[in-house]
Amino acid sequence: GEGVEIEDRASQLAKRLGVVLPETGERTSLKDVTGGLGEGIATQSFEKNQFEQTILATLPEPPVGSWYEGWLVRNDPLDVVYTGKLRLAKGGYLLEFSSSQALRAHRKQVVTL
Repeated sequence: GEGVEIEDRASQLAKRLGVVLPETGERTSLKDVTGGLGEGIATQSFEKNQFEQTILATLPEPPVGSWYEGWLVRNDPLDVVYTGKLRLAKGGYLLEFSSSQALRAHRKQVVTL
């Protein structure tokens, strides 16, 4: 079902961008909420006191002077963590973030322009 589809898309994006995704952790499908064609895969894991987030995305080129940024969101109580700028990689955009903070409760992964 959806889990197999996410794994297939993650594998295809990782191969195209030349990235190795962690074997463990959760994977989430990212969808464009603006109705555009952007899509991606986000992974997150917490092992050995290290939180890791990876975002692989196919996005249109941003307007001059703009860029894409990653965020982690916890809904209750509300907390938002900036995870950095996505960088252009072969055929898409990539973000790799790590922190010693236990961010497991930050379940929502967001990319903004």
